[in-house]
Amino acid sequence: MKIDAPIDGSNVMRLTTRAVKIGTVWCHPLNLRFPTVYRVVQSITRDQFNAHGLHDQEPFANENCYELENSARRYLGTIERIAISTLDPSIDRVSLVIRYHPSEESALGYLVGLEDFGAYSTDHWISSTEEGVFTLISRPTKPSWPGPLIIYCADNVPADNCLGEECWAVAMTRDGILIEEFADFDDS
Repeated sequence: MKIDAPIDGSNVMRLTTRAVKIGTVWCHPLNLRFPTVYRVVQSITRDQFNAHGLHDQEPFANENCYELENSARRYLGTIERIAISTLDPSIDRVSLVIRYHPSEESALGYLVGLEDFGAYSTDHWISSTEEGVFTLISRPTKPSWPGPLIIYCADNVPADNCLGEECWAVAMTRDGILIEEFADFDDS
C-alpha cells in the first residue's frame, strides 16, 4: 500500500501490553480467572489403527488439538498433554479464542452461531469451572498479528471497563506479552 500523505498518528491504534505470569489471565471487570489451555499432541501408527479396526485411516504424527481441562479424555494412539500459556509458531498452526459465557446455554448458542455463520471449527471445547463456562475454538491467525495468539474474551462487561462495546478482550503473544484491549478480530 502506498501512502502519499504524511501520517499524523491520530488514527493509529495503540495497544497496551504487559508481561503476565505464565498461565494466569485475569478478567478484572468480571473478577474471574480464565482456565489453563492444554495442547494435546497426538500420533497414531498403522498398527494402532489396525488394532481398533480402522484399516482405512492413514497414520499421522504430532497433530495438535487443544483443551481447557487436563481431562481424562481418551485419545487413540500416543499423546502428550502439555499445559501452555502461549502458542509456538513452529508447532501451533492456529490461534485460539477462549470466551467466557454466563451459562452453558449461552456457550452452546455461541457455537451454534459460529456453525451457522460457517466459522465453526471442529477443534472446540466447552469447559465449566468454578469461575464459569468457557468455550475454546481455533481460528486462523491474521497475517498482521505477531504470530499465533491466545485470545481471551468476555461479553456483557460494564461499558466503562472496555472499548465501549460491552466486551473485554486481551491476547497473549508467543513471548508471553499480554495485548490489552485487543480488538483486531476481523479478517481484513
